[in-house]
Amino acid sequence: MHTTSNDVGVSANRDEFVVFGPNGFGAAIKEFRHRRGLTQQQLATRADLYRSYLSKLESGATTEALEQMTRALAALDLEIVVRERSRP
Repeated sequence: MHTTSNDVGVSANRDEFVVFGPNGFGAAIKEFRHRRGLTQQQLATRADLYRSYLSKLESGATTEALEQMTRALAALDLEIVVRERSRP
C-alpha cells in the first residue's frame, strides 16, 4: 500500500482505499465515482444528496462527526477500508 495524502492510502491493486482521516472519505468517493463513469450530479441523485454537498466532500470538506470518528479510531489504532461490496 502507498499513501496518497495524510488521510488515505491506496492498496497496491487499487481495489480498496484505507482511510486514515476525514478527507480520505472524499478521495475514496471521488475515485470510485470516476471508476463508474458517473458525474457528481448522477451520484448525488442516486444518493439523495445535493451535488454541492457531494462536491464539498470530494474536495476534502469534513464534518465534526467524521473528525471525531477518525480520531477515536486512530486512538484505538484502527483503520477504515473502503472497497466495493461483495455480491452474494
